[in-house]
Amino acid sequence: MNEGLLRQRAIHLIPSLAAHHPAYPWFVLVTVMLSTFMVVLDGTIVNVAIPTIMAAFGQTINQVVWISTSYLIALSVLLAISAWLSEHFGSKKVYLIGLIIFVFGSYLCAIAWNLNALIFFRVVQGIGGGILTPVGMILFTNEFKKENRTVALGFYSIAIAAAISLGPSVGGYLIETIGWEWIFLINLPFGALTLLMGWVILKRSFRKIIHSFDLWGLVTLVVFLVSLFVGISSGNAPWNSEGWSSKFTLLCFLISLVNLLFFLQIELTIVNPIIDLRIFKNRNFLMGNIVLFVFSFTLFGSSFLLPLYMQNGLGYSQIQTGMVLLPIGLAQGFFGGVSGWLSRKVSPMFLVLGSLILLAFTYYVNAGFTLYTSEATMVQLFIVRGIAMGMLFAPLVALTLSTIPESKLSQATGLFTVQRQIGAALGVALFETTFNFREVYQTSAIGSVVDTSSPYFERIQDLIGACGKNVLDAAVQAQNLVMATVQKHIFIQAIDDSLLIAGIITFFSIVPLFFISKKGFQPL
Repeated sequence: MNEGLLRQRAIHLIPSLAAHHPAYPWFVLVTVMLSTFMVVLDGTIVNVAIPTIMAAFGQTINQVVWISTSYLIALSVLLAISAWLSEHFGSKKVYLIGLIIFVFGSYLCAIAWNLNALIFFRVVQGIGGGILTPVGMILFTNEFKKENRTVALGFYSIAIAAAISLGPSVGGYLIETIGWEWIFLINLPFGALTLLMGWVILKRSFRKIIHSFDLWGLVTLVVFLVSLFVGISSGNAPWNSEGWSSKFTLLCFLISLVNLLFFLQIELTIVNPIIDLRIFKNRNFLMGNIVLFVFSFTLFGSSFLLPLYMQNGLGYSQIQTGMVLLPIGLAQGFFGGVSGWLSRKVSPMFLVLGSLILLAFTYYVNAGFTLYTSEATMVQLFIVRGIAMGMLFAPLVALTLSTIPESKLSQATGLFTVQRQIGAALGVALFETTFNFREVYQTSAIGSVVDTSSPYFERIQDLIGACGKNVLDAAVQAQNLVMATVQKHIFIQAIDDSLLIAGIITFFSIVPLFFISKKGFQPL
């Protein structure tokens, strides 16, 4: 049965599936929301599994971080060429192929036999996800009229919020009851459902342009991103005794810089670039993308560290971690829907400004978490963070795209998504590096507590001795207890330092908002 006949029969049963029907854009939106949910879920669900995968493969955090980073790099690269693929082959065809690649990559991740295989298969998965996200946004933004687009974006953000909220809890349950492999296998039924919906609901789309592919633009972009992240990762790698001053690390940064310069030169001079950087001449688009980049940078960086804080610092299980993080997505989902409607009543500028300040405040409070912070305190803070995140996304998209001509909307939407994913990938890599730096500093600062002549040490030794231990055994056990406690304090304080930095960066991201032109106040 061919695609056209299947869709015709579906329209016969459900007339509102016809492309001219007023309800049709909402069917497209629901389809895209499901695939977006799946892609975002896979990013959040993996963060909870990081400690488990570290133990399963016997690797350090510096090595396991590539499970997240490789996925985000692949996402970023494919996001960059997704607009060209969509215009050249048709949005529906590219969307369905991306979905198939993503689901197949998920299956490969589940059967990975070592860390290197898992990282490679995450790249395959990221290729599919990198196609799905921007092409999906192109599909539904092209269907909605300008006056309803912000409302649609508000509902679209609900899919992202649902994935963020359910990812940690679902992931924790699957890891504890079945195994970490199921955080990837869960994509198979979702993928099959979404593939069927996309096949039936989406109308056939035809290619709009036929022009040469910007191969050198793609090559320089890939080399720039990969060498940048390899350089960042190698700075604190256990094998790199010279650290950030090593020849290998410096060479990676040099290669990255050279390729970035070549990439910019190519994209600004050829007729049909892979990424039309000329869109950044639009001031609102440029400033909105700066804010989005910073938001993604701090959000994904902090999201990588929070499960480590709860599991390695507080000793929470994966399920406990997921349940504590659940309110972020629930609050984001509810207020994401509200923000789409509210953006039509209130200037998006004020919504974005207030959300960023509130988000920065939550990072500041989060930086004060200790070994004794209660679940109730964390849940209350995460609800506030979810509100800030929910109120931010739709108004920010509206503000950024409101002055983009309809003819450039597909390219702008793809580029907007590229910025978000590059910021996310950099956030994970650099916050892992920041954490390592602060852990070294805190080890030096707090390590003096382990002093056999300190009152704290003597008190513990006396308590152990009162249990019948001799002086020597009591001293050894006291030292072990003190060391274990101190190591946890060092670990948590290093995470707190990183979150404080995230708060400072987020607060100063409000600066670009003051350069937005008043035309940007108009809702989409």
